[in-house]
Amino acid sequence: MRLILLALLLCVALPSFANDEDTVRLPKDAIDAPVETQGTVIGTIGFRAGMKETKMTWASFKFRKIGSSEVGEVKFVRPTVGFGGNTDALEDGAFKFAAFKMALPEGRYEIIQVLGYYNTTPFGYICTGECGIKTGNSEAFSVPFEVVRGKTLYLGSFLAHGTVELVKLGFIPMPVPSTVYFSYADKWQRDQPAFGAEGKFSVDANAVEHVTLSVNANAAYYIIAEDHLPEPRVKMKDMKSGGRATFAGKIAEYKAAHPDDDTKPAMQTNP
Repeated sequence: MRLILLALLLCVALPSFANDEDTVRLPKDAIDAPVETQGTVIGTIGFRAGMKETKMTWASFKFRKIGSSEVGEVKFVRPTVGFGGNTDALEDGAFKFAAFKMALPEGRYEIIQVLGYYNTTPFGYICTGECGIKTGNSEAFSVPFEVVRGKTLYLGSFLAHGTVELVKLGFIPMPVPSTVYFSYADKWQRDQPAFGAEGKFSVDANAVEHVTLSVNANAAYYIIAEDHLPEPRVKMKDMKSGGRATFAGKIAEYKAAHPDDDTKPAMQTNP
């Protein structure tokens, strides 16, 4: 009887924590575009393992054709208690990634927003809607890229990072999930197998072109040019105002390490 009740509970809960697992949502003005006008954009988007407070449920970046109001989105969804998620295309140590591939009409595009969501309900699945903390830039930034008809563009690898702030409940400081941002790097040597000859993400590897995204200040530091490296364990002092576990602390740390070139793209240092 207990097993039956558990099975029924899981059947009810599964839709709530599976979330929307579509990796790509195309802008409306790209859905029915003639094939002969399209180029292909590929890349990877994922998350890193970390302390509980920085484990976002999903994160995404939004983009649009320059001059258009129609917005598309590239998104990863973490598995919850072993179910759901879309980050099964590639694993790199403690990092897991979804691959994405989308056909877009030729033209100039821009990444304009980063979003992240933390499910703060017990076990992360007793919820049928938005029951957590959503973060993102409220004002659009512009990180441009160009799509050429008949060409395949590798946009790069995007790795989501969570941050955390200390908030006092009475006299007790409590860690609270805060801003989500992405590190960005060219990881083609690592990503290439995800776009091999077979499967829905297959492309002609010899015809792939690479883009140099101007991020950092151009992305209000919601996307920074930084290789995907494990971060040190977070301590309570790191969560204090301006600490390295906070978004403000991360930006300050990044600027100190890159004082001369605010928009320099990330190089592949750890294929």
